[in-house]
Amino acid sequence: MTREQLYQAIGTPNKINAGQYGARSKDQLIYYRNNRTLYVYIDDGIVTSLQDTDGASGAASQKKPCPSAAAIRDIEIDINKLQNRDNQALQVELHKQLKEARECR
Repeated sequence: MTREQLYQAIGTPNKINAGQYGARSKDQLIYYRNNRTLYVYIDDGIVTSLQDTDGASGAASQKKPCPSAAAIRDIEIDINKLQNRDNQALQVELHKQLKEARECR
């Protein structure tokens, strides 16, 4: 499975520990889901292993609560504001925030 296929299957991780070893990249992706922590290991863009553990580690316990429906609506409004439409970097960030907010709920 590739990194892109993983993202399509379970979404973006809560945390990424990236490593570069010469020409090789090795990353650890960490997902906090339903009081479980999933560690996914990626070697040069390919999933090589995973570890599923009970409970959430320290970072998950400090995770912000999910945004309210009103907060999600505010992001949607910001995306559609005329003054924001031509700002590509802002649009990318707002769409990322919207995706994360919807996945959280």
